[in-house]
Amino acid sequence: MNHLFGKFIIGFSIIAVTSVVITGVLLIESPQELRLQKNDSNTIQDLRVIQTSIDGFWKSSKYLPHDFNELRSHSILGNTQYDPFDEEIFEYTIIDSISYQICASFFSNSIDSEEYIISSKRRRNDWRHTEGDYCFVLEVDKNF
Repeated sequence: MNHLFGKFIIGFSIIAVTSVVITGVLLIESPQELRLQKNDSNTIQDLRVIQTSIDGFWKSSKYLPHDFNELRSHSILGNTQYDPFDEEIFEYTIIDSISYQICASFFSNSIDSEEYIISSKRRRNDWRHTEGDYCFVLEVDKNF
């Protein structure tokens, strides 16, 4: 009977270890997925810089810049006007006197994530997005 019990313990251990390994492989994101998410995080950071630059432009000019060239002439943007992964310019569209839209391309879907909801003393922005092209409708922070 001890021999049978020993076989049972060994069999159970093999099944348990195999289950843990399979679960780990399924739950751990691949390095490629993590790299794509990091690229998306960098894109969001660029969009936040653009948003802050637009706020500063509006505060001094009392109107939204017509395009990134006008914004660039007013502020230091560096290369943030370019999507660092496909070299295309972020799409910027004026909606009204204080609202605008910025579009970018994303590699992953973060709609169900809380990671991209960013709050500060001045405002709360929801930077969650779907995979592919996605547009954010933003409004100037008049208290900037």
